[in-house]
Amino acid sequence: MDAKENTFKELLHHHSFRIPEYQKAYSWEEKQINAFIDDLLEYSQDNTSEENEHFKKYYLGHFILEKAENEEFSDIIDGQQRITTVYLFLLVCAYFEENKNIYDFIKFSPTSDDIAGLETIKRNLDNKKTDISILENLSLKANTLSFKRMVKAIEIFIKSFEEIENKKGTLEISKIKEYLKIIYTAYCSVTIFNDKAVASQIFELHNKRGIHLIETEL
Repeated sequence: MDAKENTFKELLHHHSFRIPEYQKAYSWEEKQINAFIDDLLEYSQDNTSEENEHFKKYYLGHFILEKAENEEFSDIIDGQQRITTVYLFLLVCAYFEENKNIYDFIKFSPTSDDIAGLETIKRNLDNKKTDISILENLSLKANTLSFKRMVKAIEIFIKSFEEIENKKGTLEISKIKEYLKIIYTAYCSVTIFNDKAVASQIFELHNKRGIHLIETEL
């Protein structure tokens, strides 16, 4: 086991993330996405100057990863909802900034059922095809609930940017660099296990919350 404190950008640079097949689906919905947006707005207001010596750092929580020796990818045991949400947000920022470098350095692989869907989202954003009808069509064709929720998160982020600027609860395109700084400099801690059996036990403890898991879940 190896435990470290990082900024979120350091975490992104040092790991290639993979969501293992046994993980639950991406589950954040409008309530959680809007809470994430509210956090960005709050921290943006508290850090009005980029040169602010007292820059208030966001906390993105603790991540648990499993990485066997000689493996390229680190499996996300705990933290996949946050990492997936941030990744989707960065895709939208890249769309408005027309700059793929915002997310291109991140190595992130969802479960096998969602890989093709995520690539479709990225292609649509890169080609500026993001009107509501296209997003709705993507959602209708989704093979998984998790992909439907990814599409919905993209829609919420885009709508928030496209609302009247300075309206309460909306993001501003002109402040994208501020939002990126908040995310990249956010504090996070990470624990890395190199033993899959131990990582699986940690996964069970984190997810059962005292409830007995059925055989398939185990």
